[in-house]
Amino acid sequence: MVEVLTLKVPSLDEILKPGQDGKTTVGSFCDTPFVPLGQQRLRTVELVLNMIKLRKESLLEAMGASEIFSHLI
Repeated sequence: MVEVLTLKVPSLDEILKPGQDGKTTVGSFCDTPFVPLGQQRLRTVELVLNMIKLRKESLLEAMGASEIFSHLI
């Protein structure tokens, strides 16, 4: 299972990239327009969290080498 998840890291990285298509909105915190995450991206964040909880070195290294964490921030 860890090997399969490791191979999916580039796909997850692509899903979490900023600048996704969609309807922009402005929040109450700032005047900067943004695209809300949506169901797919929220589920992807949840998957990343569960992958971290597995604490498998190869999986963490693959995620660290990608831009997943910078996309989340």
